[in-house]
Amino acid sequence: MAQRVGLLEWLLLDLASPPLDANLKAVTKGGLRVRRLKPLPLKTPKGTIIPDWRQHTATVLVFLHDAHCHACRQVSQQYESVKELFAEWDAEVWLIWRGERVPESGNYAWDESGKARREWLWGDSAGVVVVDRHGVVVRQWDASEGKGFPPPEEVLVALKHLAVQCPECGVPDGDWASLAS
Repeated sequence: MAQRVGLLEWLLLDLASPPLDANLKAVTKGGLRVRRLKPLPLKTPKGTIIPDWRQHTATVLVFLHDAHCHACRQVSQQYESVKELFAEWDAEVWLIWRGERVPESGNYAWDESGKARREWLWGDSAGVVVVDRHGVVVRQWDASEGKGFPPPEEVLVALKHLAVQCPECGVPDGDWASLAS
């Protein structure tokens, strides 16, 4: 049976948890240590933005090289094509490019300094990170060393799992049947 942790208790645990560094915090929830990301500035065609995780149930961060990388161009097209499907599960997709050469369409940003990539992805590689509305990393895939990017369908499974969770009752697994008994 899942351990129930109320929202107030979870927030108090969060406040009592020591930060790992200035931009990444360790949070203890139900005996597990999870990563919480702090928003960092990203450059977009409309100016500099700071992501607000609270706007959606989930935010999908796709870290890419630059448009010179054929694989990254293909991945960006794949994730652009499923953006509306992800939105049905209240998820926003951000394509975060390392270089200055980026495709002209889509919800994209540059990580000019590389700070967001190093802090959020734990390195200078490519990959995908799913963050919940509290900035907690739900899933992470590293695409370096020949592993490749996860297919959007695999990310969608993580989004669906996150969408059926209930933060008010503390049931992290969508275990609604146990609440009825």
